Amino acid sequence: MISAIEVMLCIRGGRFAEAETLAAACAQRGVTAGDIDAHGWYRAQLGTIRWYQGRLPTLSDLVNSPTLSTIDNATFAGLAVAAGDRELAAIMLARVRGRDLARLPRSSSWLISMYGVVEAAHLLADTETSAQAYTLLAPFAHRPVLVSLGVACVGSVHHCLGVATLTTGDVDQAIGHLRAAVRGNLALGHRPAVVLSRARLGQALALRDGPRAEEARRQLAYAAQDAAALGMTMPSVHGGDGRRARKLGTARPRGLVRASSRCDEEGPAPGRGRPRHSVRQSPQGPRLRHPHRHP
Repeated sequence: MISAIEVMLCIRGGRFAEAETLAAACAQRGVTAGDIDAHGWYRAQLGTIRWYQGRLPTLSDLVNSPTLSTIDNATFAGLAVAAGDRELAAIMLARVRGRDLARLPRSSSWLISMYGVVEAAHLLADTETSAQAYTLLAPFAHRPVLVSLGVACVGSVHHCLGVATLTTGDVDQAIGHLRAAVRGNLALGHRPAVVLSRARLGQALALRDGPRAEEARRQLAYAAQDAAALGMTMPSVHGGDGRRARKLGTARPRGLVRASSRCDEEGPAPGRGRPRHSVRQSPQGPRLRHPHRHP
């Protein structure tokens, strides 16, 4: 159990390579000890790492595994988003929804399952599912999304609520939740989750105020800096106002160059200047240039 928590903390710190090595070792110890949860925990930890790395296509065999439970299907519906597989996301979301999303078992994997549902619904612009997920998750807004006993974590529930309201088009409400998600993820020391929440916040601000709005550009630039430093990809906007979302250059995934900064909600870390909003186009999307680079 202690080894599994160490993996979770490495992921929170953005140390993905170290976390993957520790996760494999932890899984092997679990198998040797006869722990029935060993494979499930490893799957959750590796899935979380790949989610933040934007490398979910490498999990295609795992996503399609016939051994996955209903709750696993919910989780991997969200992971299918990173692979950009709308058809797979739709199939797996339909499986987990069944007749009523409210009947999804409230197990120790319920929150991470709902995280997957929210992300899949966003990809599919499924406003009905997003609205229902919002209602179910709202009482847990101030909690972190944990897997099982804490073997993996994807940050504040406020992030899920923000994405759900982006999908339904309630942009002002989404902004409020995403600001809270940034604060909550900073408090958790969860660097990858901060990046995703800040990126979504920037996208929501751009949808409301326009892509040239100063705060929107600032939040997207900070997110891009840290995403590049951690080897992450930026999320795309779907749902709500899809046509306008696609016009937000920094909302495209990938296309980031290495840079480094650890930012709080209001700006860059002490001693660092504000990022220059200089964008260089590439076939994969815009790339952020920033003069400040640190190891």
